[in-house]
Amino acid sequence: MLKRAAYDAKVAEKQQQIRPMQKQKAKYEAEMAVYNTAKAQYDKDLQEYQAKKTQYDQDKAAYDQLVAKKAEEDAAKDSIRS
Repeated sequence: MLKRAAYDAKVAEKQQQIRPMQKQKAKYEAEMAVYNTAKAQYDKDLQEYQAKKTQYDQDKAAYDQLVAKKAEEDAAKDSIRS
């Protein structure tokens, strides 16, 4: 009977040691879930930004070509007038 009581006391002591670790683990897992959610949103936003930036760069390049072409046409008209 004495051995059983000693065993039960050791089990109870181990459970007391484990409880704070379980709480820390649960807190860590909750924090990681928040982090992973935020990172997923960031990655999604970054991908969207990069797609928009690529489109903007393409549009700007096309616009710059039009401006250059217009400048050439204007220069040609000015040289004809002179």
